[in-house]
Amino acid sequence: MKLILISILLFTNLGHLISQDFSQYDLKFTENNIIGNTNFGNSVSSAGDLNNDGFDDLIVGAYTKSIALIYFGGALLDTIPDLILTNEGGYFGYSVSTAGDVNGDGFDDVVIGDYVYNSKGRAYLYFGGLNMDNDPDIIFDGSDEISSFGWSVSGAGDVNNDGYDDLAIGAPYLKGKVYIFFGGSNMDNVFDIEFYGMDKSRGFGHQVSLNGDVNNDGFDDLIVSASHQVYASLLFNSGTGYVFMGDNNMDNEADVILDGNGRDDYFAYSTANAGDVNNDGFDDIIVGSFGSDNCYLYLGSSQMDSIPDVLFTSENENTNFGKSVSSTGDVNADGFDDILIGSEFSDNKIGKSFIFFGNTNINNISTLTFEGEKENSHFGNSVSYGGDIDNDGYDDVIIGSYKYDISTGRAYVYNGSAIVDTIADLTLPGIKTDNFFGSKIAHIGDANNDGYDDYMINATGFSNGKGRVYLYSGNNLFPEKPFRIIDRIDNQRNFGFNIAGVGDFNNDGYDDFITRGLVGFVSNYEKYECNLFLGGTSIDLVSDQAFFSDISNDSFGSTISGFGDINGDTFSDILIGAMESTVEKVGINAGKCYIYFGNTNSSNTEIITLNGEEPYDYFGKSIATNGDINNDGFSDVLISAIGDYSTDGKCYIYFGGAPFDTVPEVILPGKEIAFIGDINNDSFSDFVIPSTNNLNWKIDLFYGGLVLDTIPDLTLKGENLHTMGIGITEGIGDFNSDGFDDLLIGVNDWPGRAYVYLGGTSLDTIPDFTIIGEGNRNTFAWSLSILGDVNNDKYDDFMISDIHNEFNGATYLYSGQNFMTSIKTFKEVYPNTLKLFQNYPNPFNSSTIISYHVPKKSKIKLNIYNALGQLVRKLVNERQLPGNYSIIWNGKDNQGLALSSGIYFYNLVTEVQNIYMKMLIIK
Repeated sequence: MKLILISILLFTNLGHLISQDFSQYDLKFTENNIIGNTNFGNSVSSAGDLNNDGFDDLIVGAYTKSIALIYFGGALLDTIPDLILTNEGGYFGYSVSTAGDVNGDGFDDVVIGDYVYNSKGRAYLYFGGLNMDNDPDIIFDGSDEISSFGWSVSGAGDVNNDGYDDLAIGAPYLKGKVYIFFGGSNMDNVFDIEFYGMDKSRGFGHQVSLNGDVNNDGFDDLIVSASHQVYASLLFNSGTGYVFMGDNNMDNEADVILDGNGRDDYFAYSTANAGDVNNDGFDDIIVGSFGSDNCYLYLGSSQMDSIPDVLFTSENENTNFGKSVSSTGDVNADGFDDILIGSEFSDNKIGKSFIFFGNTNINNISTLTFEGEKENSHFGNSVSYGGDIDNDGYDDVIIGSYKYDISTGRAYVYNGSAIVDTIADLTLPGIKTDNFFGSKIAHIGDANNDGYDDYMINATGFSNGKGRVYLYSGNNLFPEKPFRIIDRIDNQRNFGFNIAGVGDFNNDGYDDFITRGLVGFVSNYEKYECNLFLGGTSIDLVSDQAFFSDISNDSFGSTISGFGDINGDTFSDILIGAMESTVEKVGINAGKCYIYFGNTNSSNTEIITLNGEEPYDYFGKSIATNGDINNDGFSDVLISAIGDYSTDGKCYIYFGGAPFDTVPEVILPGKEIAFIGDINNDSFSDFVIPSTNNLNWKIDLFYGGLVLDTIPDLTLKGENLHTMGIGITEGIGDFNSDGFDDLLIGVNDWPGRAYVYLGGTSLDTIPDFTIIGEGNRNTFAWSLSILGDVNNDKYDDFMISDIHNEFNGATYLYSGQNFMTSIKTFKEVYPNTLKLFQNYPNPFNSSTIISYHVPKKSKIKLNIYNALGQLVRKLVNERQLPGNYSIIWNGKDNQGLALSSGIYFYNLVTEVQNIYMKMLIIK
């Protein structure tokens, strides 16, 4: 578990905090099991040795989510990425490559292309290091519109032999260009050489390779493919390969030109340095021609020619043999470099890849055949030299399969050895996304009647939209893992799209909860169902009662509310909205809401239906039943109808009673409405009506009472929003245990945030503090919920979600008591210096707290080292705002293994300071 406490201290006014940005959480929940469309494995490459530990590393791109993942090599390589590089927008990760060591610091670097960024393209260079971070060190921008700068990237070659590796970046669209950037101790982002293709060429720069010396003159050479060369003879889609020899004064005239000879053969679609396959001291070149299922090997020499020396052919036609080619290094350590060729369409697009061992007289018979796992997985779409990942003296290879499972890819690592086999030594699963974990979070109440409140979190996108719900049982230490996981019911889709605690529907002493899912289609219209799960000492995964409407495509269950006893019979009742329902004699999208009265017999549930008044009212957009405005002992009903865009909407208030009166007591303008508990502790429930207008938000607060008027008692207003922020409110929680319920407001903006207003006899309009998320996203505070008292410490707790954090979404649990204690602590003003405090407790057994103070916005790294100076755990690697931070470390290393007793050091690093302190683990 990691606890991060962050505060930004601002000035106070009249003893009240004007603003306190605060990002404390006690537990962070993430979900990593959903398959998503990432194209993971579309590009794979050796990353060189980024951390200079003697083990080569790997990099894999997942460009449709703008992600590149780095896996550090080691004797025991695992499937957990050590570093995830991301950038917003574009196709970041479409091309990835080692850059060699461009700045000569002893650490290899990586380069990543994004050819669609800003319509011109961009490439990012990341320097390796002991504590490599995920901020690019140099950014290269394309200069021409739709030139696809960054389509191809390559490094690890020194074309001018100055001791610094250089970079090549391709921009193949339009006429096509390639740019070389010379490395150096102060490398810049201005190109040093610009290369062009021949007249009438297209696709020049589709592939670049900058890591071989084909004429053995001490200067590395550049290989460029023009994959769509157009000849006067109309040989369309038959490309050309260009070889530019390195030199002290390298020019942009091609020294060798390699031509295809067949229409649509896609000659030179892929090109690569092949290493030295015949061990004659000259590096060689491999060129793919996947349209004809051929590959051509050109042996290097002091006078290299354009005649292929070896022709490799596919075992079958139309296999895309040669769409990806690479050297493997020397996988069997026999002194000859070997060749790897991908064939992604083999065997109904299962895909294959072939290794051809180097030799003095290399032949065209493959020695090893690697096969994919399933149809349409495109195994071999990307192949690459992997370096020596496990440092055993044998080079390794990596093969991508970017369509492994509904566009989620895999990458496979095969270790070299004296006798190489075709069984993958490591399978890297694709980064999984679009789970929407936390798009809804809900307080259940006490489902197992153990004295602790429970809660649930949805993942409606789980497994390509099947859906899943996680139940967490409260305890005095807070639950880190769910005690029940409910997967979709009866083949529902988007199971858990909505979830809610509903109180004790059958009055058995256990609180119950409800879920919503898509059950199918009637005449192509969606049909929804809500499922009730009864609490108990042992909650099962079987629905106890189903609620549904007779109308298709009505959005039944888009809103759900419970915890209220509307008719005063001691059973909790359920209110379900269907805002797109057609109402007879009214019109389409008028909307309906259904009240289900609690009872002990599920087959005898009484239903009352409330209807919208006009077509397109969308009656039921927001609903609530968990408050008693007039304190008459009956829960009241709140329902909003948003109407069309030309109206202000309506909010209906129905007073509970026996019998229930279906005529609203009051109608107020507004499109959303919610109960917020008893903010001023006068025994009457209060409610709010939030709205947005001209990129501002406001919330009108109404105090409950015996007589309800239409004038708000207080109006809370938000600052100008950069996007159309939505005020989301939740109440009925007392965070500071002072007897007054408090108000939590979420705003989806850049960045998303939540505001806390502490209740009192005279509530004002200034938030007491602000909660900010981990990243600059507008999805923090997408959903939020009061959880009740999860750890039974007499302080109510709450949860906030960020549906796009961690690629699948994340939710954050905030302990009321810890939250308020931290705020008191953070009112102390620290000096304007970086400070690292002694961990507490020290010595420690299972966990300890490390605290530090950041005086100004800085890049912060916090790491743990053993007594030998070896890195064992990374705790922080991010830019942080000024404030006070605390981390709970569980005494485990990066692999999750508990460390042994002994002396350890924790190290706090910024751009200008480096602080070490000692700690002791005792087992």
